[in-house]
Amino acid sequence: MMPAYLRSKEKLRSAHDLKSVVNKYILPGLGDRFADSITRGEISTFIAEIAETRPTRARNVLAQLSAFYSWALPQLDNLAANPCRDAGRPPKPVARDRVLTDPEIAGLWRVADGEALPWGPALKLLMLTGTRRSEVFEADRSEIDIKAKEWTIPAERAKNGLPHIVPLSAEALAVIKAIPASDDSPKLFPAMGNPENGASGHSRALARFRKSLNETLKRELAERWTLHDCTATSQLKGQRHRR
Repeated sequence: MMPAYLRSKEKLRSAHDLKSVVNKYILPGLGDRFADSITRGEISTFIAEIAETRPTRARNVLAQLSAFYSWALPQLDNLAANPCRDAGRPPKPVARDRVLTDPEIAGLWRVADGEALPWGPALKLLMLTGTRRSEVFEADRSEIDIKAKEWTIPAERAKNGLPHIVPLSAEALAVIKAIPASDDSPKLFPAMGNPENGASGHSRALARFRKSLNETLKRELAERWTLHDCTATSQLKGQRHRR
């Protein structure tokens, strides 16, 4: 059933990540079983084993497996309910922000210089504005007022559900002005083949950024970093600057 499920989702923006989870975790762990023979307890054990080393990934695997069962349930006469529903769920990871060091920031800026659209400019805006990844990649050009030097993130996309005005520095404005406008998309960074949406593929881009930064710094960073850490670093430095 899993091949049919993957085919039904292949047009989704998340199809690549779904296929990766299925091939790396679900099929190796449960692929030799009939879908209606797998119990809640077995799923709990399966997820717990992943969570021992990758708790965040374990939560994602459980969510993807649960979505599969929701899709498959009408076709499974011998299964009364989604076995993932009450399966053991790994705890949410403790939130943490990793503040990038000055050499890391400088190195990451050089990495951004070497990246084509949308990744290089988007990475720079994350570092310059302290906004979230989704806010940058889903930004509409209409939200940006070059003359007022402001970017207004609408309530439906802001984290707190309220409109958020982001002051734009000269550096941020220069980055934005250099991004060519698209005639068929309102987005600052339109998705290839689907210009009404913002660019996707962040996981692959982040892996490339990490590799490039290690090469730029000529060492492998002991602590992993995420795109959110660029946001946190910018916000912290902004707070220090205002003191």
